[in-house]
Amino acid sequence: MKQVTLLFFLCLMYFFSCGNKPTENKKKAKNNSISASHESIELKGIYKGKNLYVQNPFSGKNTHCITEIKINGNYPDETASDLTEIFLENRGLKIGDSISILIKHHGNCKPKVLNPEAIGLQH
Repeated sequence: MKQVTLLFFLCLMYFFSCGNKPTENKKKAKNNSISASHESIELKGIYKGKNLYVQNPFSGKNTHCITEIKINGNYPDETASDLTEIFLENRGLKIGDSISILIKHHGNCKPKVLNPEAIGLQH
């Protein structure tokens, strides 16, 4: 019986340590939000006339972490560099327009948005 209880307790610990915790994975600034899941980061904010910079570490597979970036549902340029610049000025956006950026990445690494304030998000 003790073995079953211990196994159950260990399974519960594993389950809760791997699950998405909204308080850790979601930050809000007014109507803007940033959320992360196992293999993607979604940024929602307001275009402020600046580009977004994302640190793109290696995934351990001799490839960069980011696999795909979508801006308002469209694909941007190159993502295979240590520092990825997401060009926003040539996307037909006007200052104040809503913007959604989806960054897909390998599960064993996590890109870091270096200037979230560029779309109205806070660090």
